[in-house]
Amino acid sequence: MKQNIYKIIAVSSVSLALFFFVSCSEDVTPSLYDLSSQSIATPVITSITPPNQGLAGITPLTISGSNFSATAKNNFVYFNGKPGTVLSATSTQLVVLAPNVVADTILVKMAVLQSDKFSNIYPYKLVTAWEEYYPFDPIAEKAYGIIIDNSGNLLVNLFDIGIWKITPNKQKTLYIPKGNTQKWDNFRFGPANELYGARSARGIWKLVENVAPASPWAAPSAGTLIALEFDNQQNIWALNASNNLFRIKQDKTITSFPFTGVLRAIRIFDNAIYVGATKDNIEGVWKIPILPTGDLGTEELYFDITNVKTAAKVTAIAFAADGDLIIGTDKGPNPILVVKPDKSSTELYPDVIGANSVVSMYWPTTGTSLFFVRGEERDAAGTKILVSQTPIRVEMERIGAPYYGQ
Repeated sequence: MKQNIYKIIAVSSVSLALFFFVSCSEDVTPSLYDLSSQSIATPVITSITPPNQGLAGITPLTISGSNFSATAKNNFVYFNGKPGTVLSATSTQLVVLAPNVVADTILVKMAVLQSDKFSNIYPYKLVTAWEEYYPFDPIAEKAYGIIIDNSGNLLVNLFDIGIWKITPNKQKTLYIPKGNTQKWDNFRFGPANELYGARSARGIWKLVENVAPASPWAAPSAGTLIALEFDNQQNIWALNASNNLFRIKQDKTITSFPFTGVLRAIRIFDNAIYVGATKDNIEGVWKIPILPTGDLGTEELYFDITNVKTAAKVTAIAFAADGDLIIGTDKGPNPILVVKPDKSSTELYPDVIGANSVVSMYWPTTGTSLFFVRGEERDAAGTKILVSQTPIRVEMERIGAPYYGQ
């Protein structure tokens, strides 16, 4: 009996040893430090580019140093303990996408497969790519039209309570009383730095600080105006929801130009009018040249978003100084498109910006931030606000194209 027990124990021991041997031989995911005989030199970080700061989750960072692996997956880079994504690698340089971690001092360190030590710690700054610009009350302070003045103040219409000013240091004051106006859709500065607005009514209003709006400054004979823009001759170009663009001169003479489609947004860039519209079952942006006579030339489809963003509507447009077209839409996720001059397009900061629709947009030349009003989102019953309709600041790391009136 004892001999049988000993045999069973012996067989079990051999089987257990074989199990551990096979298990170890099948481990295809090595640790950072497999065997001391395989250890390689400790990685060293000497610099990170851009040198001052990057956008968390957005800016590709170039990490320079030594003793890196030329195989990207064998490098492990951490930002305050959270892993980044290594996009490419050589033995002296890595291109890494940082995680969405925001702080003035981020501790960056890295490890390389088969090196038994982490690198030195390199301090770096990561800033947010976007933010809610001001903590407005989501119920009582619903935003619509916005603009930035030359001092960097945000002017924003809050539904049924007037136009408010938010200073760069986030001080909030009433700028223009409500009067009989609940909602302003769009603002532009014109000659003498005077502010003009459109409000889905028959007219354009000249707005004066601390004065409640009264009668319109100019009005077409028919049609409600929802947006306006100045050209380089100080003419206002305004659009109604369908079929017409209006040129309003400073002497208040008005000329109507037909456009067969549903119009929603306008921007003037490089002496041409760009409109966001639905026309002939196409959703897109049309380009209309302004002729030397001041009249309009032949329209052309500049960018078709129909197949790029299904069922989306263009709600706002802006331009970068370098010619990139920025299109705000009513459909998320990632409701903002960037269109290059060659007509290639990408979503702006995919899966980073907390918004599913754009109500209005403005990109000033006084800084590198794009501003837009994010659309409100409610629960299925429509009773609870899940996402507030509020101004959002997006860091673009470049400036917007000039506005002719400002």
